[in-house]
Amino acid sequence: MSLSRALSSSPRTMRGFSLVELLVAVAIGLVVTLAVFGVLAASEGRKRTSVSINDANQSGAYAAYTIDRMIRSAGSGFSEGWGRVGGCRLNATLGAAGTWPRAAALPAPFTAIPLTLRLAPVVIFQGASTAGSDVLMVMNGAAGFAESPAAVRPGSVSALEFRAPNTIGFFANDLVMLAGGGECQLTQVMMTSRHASPIRPPCSHR
Repeated sequence: MSLSRALSSSPRTMRGFSLVELLVAVAIGLVVTLAVFGVLAASEGRKRTSVSINDANQSGAYAAYTIDRMIRSAGSGFSEGWGRVGGCRLNATLGAAGTWPRAAALPAPFTAIPLTLRLAPVVIFQGASTAGSDVLMVMNGAAGFAESPAAVRPGSVSALEFRAPNTIGFFANDLVMLAGGGECQLTQVMMTSRHASPIRPPCSHR
């Protein structure tokens, strides 16, 4: 084989892609890639929507369960003494500080809630939130010994203590409610003794 014949035949065996062919291949690859990413994005969007719907359903179910449980327990702890405490004006103290009625409005979104409350199992404040929605207030208590009301000895209420027929079921740091004359005083037992159950702050109601 001569040298001229070898040189003339080598370009035929070493052909490649032209610039136009490369551009077409790149364009096709980009179209396929965009299509794949579009499908993946749509699938991810549907997945997120489904997860959001499931989360909303679970949150709604839990909220409904919580509200149902709270309403079912409304009035517990003072239902046996409802004839004495029902509708009384609520006053509350913890230690030496008064906590209710408040000196200032409640923080948002409950700024429209009245500062003076009356004891009731369920109270609905229409349009009382800052967003204009109703506010549901549920009142209940957990009786430490029993829900049966205990009498206070006449004339035993002083600035620092009151006397009950017995102190069974009363312990230090318990919360108790004293009621009489349309007033309710929710306060904390500081200490108990055999003959008296000193409670602060003072309360003048039987």
